[in-house]
Amino acid sequence: MSEEDRAAKAARAKALLKKRQQKKAADSATADGSRVASPGVPSRTSTPAPVETSPPIEQAAEARDIGDVFSGSQDTTDTSWLSSLTRVGSPPLRTETSAAPSHAVKNTSRTSNPSDAAATSVNPSPLHADNNASLEKVQSLTRQIESLSKDNENLRAKVHTLEGFEGAAQQAETSLQAERKRVEELQSNSKREAEDARVAQQKRSQELRSSLEKEKEASLAAERKRSEELLSKSKKESEDALQSARKQIEEARSAHQNEKNELDSALQSERRTVSLLVTEKANLTAELEKRDDLESKNQELEDLLAIEQTKVKELDSQAVRIQAELRTITQRAERAESKEKELSEKERQLQLTTASASELRKEGEETKRKLRELKEQVQNDDRVERLENSLKHTHDRADELEFQLSKLKQAHTSLKGERDALEIQLSENSAGKEEISSQIAALNAKLAESVEKFTTVEKERDEASQERSRLQALTTSHGATIKEHQERLTQAAAVLATNARQLQTTQHELKLALKRAEDSEKVQRDLQAEGTNLMLSLDTMRPKIVELTDAKLELAEKIENLEHALRNRDSFISQLENDLAESRDNMEEAETVWKEKVAEQEKKHREALSGSTDMQKVFAELQEELNTTLASLRNMESQRTKAHQEAARRLEEIKVLKDEAQSQGEELDSLRTEVEARRKAHDEEQDFLDSAQEEIEALRADLAARENEIEQLRDLVNSPIEAETSSLDDEMLRSIRQQHAMELSSATSQIRALENTVFDKESANHRLQKQLSTLEDQLTKLRASSARPGLESRRSSGSYQRPSQPRQPPLSRTVFDQVISAETMHKRKVSLSMLKARIDSEMKVANSMSPQPPSRTLSPVQSSGGHSQHSHSRSGSGTIPHSRRPQFLDESHVFWCASCTGDLVIL
Repeated sequence: MSEEDRAAKAARAKALLKKRQQKKAADSATADGSRVASPGVPSRTSTPAPVETSPPIEQAAEARDIGDVFSGSQDTTDTSWLSSLTRVGSPPLRTETSAAPSHAVKNTSRTSNPSDAAATSVNPSPLHADNNASLEKVQSLTRQIESLSKDNENLRAKVHTLEGFEGAAQQAETSLQAERKRVEELQSNSKREAEDARVAQQKRSQELRSSLEKEKEASLAAERKRSEELLSKSKKESEDALQSARKQIEEARSAHQNEKNELDSALQSERRTVSLLVTEKANLTAELEKRDDLESKNQELEDLLAIEQTKVKELDSQAVRIQAELRTITQRAERAESKEKELSEKERQLQLTTASASELRKEGEETKRKLRELKEQVQNDDRVERLENSLKHTHDRADELEFQLSKLKQAHTSLKGERDALEIQLSENSAGKEEISSQIAALNAKLAESVEKFTTVEKERDEASQERSRLQALTTSHGATIKEHQERLTQAAAVLATNARQLQTTQHELKLALKRAEDSEKVQRDLQAEGTNLMLSLDTMRPKIVELTDAKLELAEKIENLEHALRNRDSFISQLENDLAESRDNMEEAETVWKEKVAEQEKKHREALSGSTDMQKVFAELQEELNTTLASLRNMESQRTKAHQEAARRLEEIKVLKDEAQSQGEELDSLRTEVEARRKAHDEEQDFLDSAQEEIEALRADLAARENEIEQLRDLVNSPIEAETSSLDDEMLRSIRQQHAMELSSATSQIRALENTVFDKESANHRLQKQLSTLEDQLTKLRASSARPGLESRRSSGSYQRPSQPRQPPLSRTVFDQVISAETMHKRKVSLSMLKARIDSEMKVANSMSPQPPSRTLSPVQSSGGHSQHSHSRSGSGTIPHSRRPQFLDESHVFWCASCTGDLVIL
């Protein structure tokens, strides 16, 4: 609503108020003197906060005809007259029940408020923006009806007080007729204003629709941009991951080629050693040729050679089998490498899921930020404390999630350590494999040597007979070595079998890991869907935000005293946000370090060729961690649903708190007016005291002048008198002395009367200060009750009524009629006794200087019997004859009391 519309409404309301006051003054002149004036409509109008209500037909059904206020009927069928009335700001909606006896009207009006508030708080319909205009009109009309019903209540109370008087009843009937005429005039005025309000409301609804459409389009464009950026980021990350995987595959291939080259060089060196052995065997054959006498033993050697040939064939077959097994092992190792790459990719996917979780966390933070904006929009309302509590709960939940992430990081570090141990075991296994390959190469070399020996033996049978013994020794040694090699081959076969089993287990575990990765992808998709749902819910919240901004503009005029507390809370929230930002930065740094370490571990892991039995434990722990992450994600989902429910509940509480804030604002205004009235009375009393003090000072000046004259006369009396003075002069002097004594007594009595009035005014001032302190206590209690977040949050908007404060008793002249504390009573008695002592001292001085007694003596002040009594003595030792009157505040007029506590009393 624009400022011009508000100003126009305020002017119309003021004009209506003036008309009503004039009519009330005319009616009150004809009515009885005991009639109580009806309360006027507040001069300042305020548009009520928009409330989600049912369609206008249902609301109009609940409204009452203006004639029912006076007739008592409850016919709610005819609501056609409501459409022509305007919207007028007034207190919250309160409908009246059926006409009851005059003494029960107030109770019925108080108890009808919760039902009305419950009837108006209905779930928002899709046509809420279109129905706001008609609903606000109905609300304004019902508020007008309520103001008129209050007038009716006052009139009924007057009738109840005037039941015993027939003439007064007739006058009340005439006043009722006048009120009915006034109501009819108000109806005609409201019809004219309704048309203006309807046109303004239509304009406002069109502007709101256009603004809402613009905001929706902007939000959709922002969401699209954000989704495109996320997709591009995910594509870039996947491409980077593929490139890194390809690089790692090429590095593994180069390492495998290097290992093959090393094996070839080892085989060449072994062949060289075989050639050296062949030369040695040639020398041996030369020696065997020299010995021809061993031909008889050639047959035995041939048999032995046949046996050795069979053994050599067996060794060849074993070597072929070992080579085939080595090929299968290499193939399995390659498969294991591919599976390890797949595992690394799955780990990357897990990292992506964690990144998506962090993005979702950021989205949650954005929702929190939007909630903070809502909270800033409603910062003048005392409901901010509840929103702060909800924000604290969300911060606590974020802390719990961060704690869970820290646990996951710790588990990841433990997994890294286990992965390092597995890599060490893999390196040891690769070293064992190299040793087995070297042993196999040695066996192949020995087989080649045996073949060469067989050929040399066939050529040099003659020489072999001579060296039979030596050859037997050589054959026995070769047999031992062959047995050793066979044992080693069996061990290598067992190791290969265990490696094959381990590869099978790793394949099974890789399948399980693939399934888990698929589950994590599904969870990620679900989270993305939840993010879209959250954005849709935020779109639905935006019209409510617009309504809350309107409510904020209206409540800003009434809750100015709460701004300081809300600013402190906002500063506290900003501190919490800074702490959260720092913690997030720390988390991001830790994630970067973690990613670097993961990259290093992945490089090391790609170099591994086979697994071990400890991989089962690692995968089991990974499964447990995935289960925990899934459980945490489910908890997050449940927490989000709870947060949605809490947001809806808090919106309802916001509606209730608006009405409470209005009622509390009215109470604060009434209390402020009372405080101002009391302050004005206090200022008037203070002015009266000041005037009395000035009169006392003037009288004291007159007394001083008269005392000076008396002293001059005494000087004349004390001076030597001539004998020729006549008796006429003596009589004149005596008459002057008596006249001065009378004037002194009248002045002292006047001073006493003025001091009594001053004392009465001080007592009245004290009572006013007490009343001000009680009112300030009530204000602090009201502020404390409005600041408490948990109390009175679920009460309806109209159920709270301001308790009627009892009127203070009228100020009286007597002090002891009021209830005064013992300390104040004691101080007053002390001051009165000091005043008496001062007047007595002055009278004694006057008596010592003049022979005539004073015309008036003061009686001592009687103390009340209910309080503790003690005497007060002066510090002076008595009256000292002096040539002039003793001045105030000398040593003879300052008093102390040993039993008194508090300030020093000085007269």
